[in-house]
Amino acid sequence: MFHRLHPGFRLSVALSVSHRFAGAQPSGNVTAFLRQC
Repeated sequence: MFHRLHPGFRLSVALSVSHRFAGAQPSGNVTAFLRQC
C-alpha cells in the first residue's frame, strides 16, 4: 500500500523475508534483525 519506496518499506520487506525464513518466532527474530542493523 506504499506507492513510494521509502527506507521503511524496504525494511518491512526485509522483515517479511526474514519472517518467512524464521518461520515460528517472528518477534524474537525481528528484534535480533533490528539489533543487527
